[in-house]
Order: sequence, then C-alpha cells, then structure tokens
Amino acid sequence: LYLLCPLGVDIPAQRRGAKSVPLESLAQVPLILSSLGNATRFLLEEACKRRGLEMQVVAEVAALETLRDCVVAGLAGTVLTAASVAKFHGIAGKVRRPLLLEPRIERQLLLARSRDFPSTQAAEVLCRLARDTVLDLVAGGKWPGARPLAGDGG
Repeated sequence: LYLLCPLGVDIPAQRRGAKSVPLESLAQVPLILSSLGNATRFLLEEACKRRGLEMQVVAEVAALETLRDCVVAGLAGTVLTAASVAKFHGIAGKVRRPLLLEPRIERQLLLARSRDFPSTQAAEVLCRLARDTVLDLVAGGKWPGARPLAGDGG
C-alpha cells in the first residue's frame, strides 16, 4: 500500500529521498480513506491495530476519484494500492510522490476448490481461464503491484 499526500504535507518519519515510510507515519498525517467495508481499508485497519497505531482519519469516501480529488485539493492524504495509484494520471506535480508503506501490506488472491466434491468440466475450464487471465494481466504490467506466487506458473 502507498501513502499519497498533498504537496507541502510534512511526513516526519520520512527519511530524505526515501521511497518508503514506516506505517507509523499514518498517525502523523490527516487521512481521507475509503469507506469501512472496503478491502484495502480493512487490510490497513488490521495492520495498524496489530501495531497499536491510531490513524488520523478525517473523512471517508466511497469513490476512488473522490480520494484523488481530495488529495489534489490539499485536504488530506490517503492510502492506496499500487493499481489505484497507477490509475491517477496527470497528478504529478499536484501531489507528493507516492510512498510505499513499510512493512508491506499485501493481500493474496486465491482460487480454491473442494477436495471433497468432484469438479465439473465447466468449473475446471473456468478455473484455468481465471488463472490464465490473472497471470496475463500481471505479466503484461496491467495489474501494478501484483506478482504471482511461487509455483503458480508465474
């Protein structure tokens, strides 16, 4: 996950020239986050809870474009996935460079099936199609920040 802040926002924990900041930085920066129930928000909340951190959440919004507009307007920072940051075209010079949060907060996309029930031919085809599509997106650079796990053909 990446911290994206308006120009002029001081991030005390950032080392000069660093491309990442500690998760603890989120306690020092006013944030506008995705609404509760959002998967990225859930991962972020859980990571902060494990470290005993309290974020400065000043607002919640549902739309990614609204998050972008709030940061560009200088209202607060936000936390986004690499794929979301990549969608923000034309904001260079309007916001600070996105900073990777450390330790990394990642999620896994898994495809599972039952060992107890035989799979149908249609289900097998669908599983292969889903897997191949994800691997193609990652290999083609169309899913920024994603990487295949060892052993899944990537």
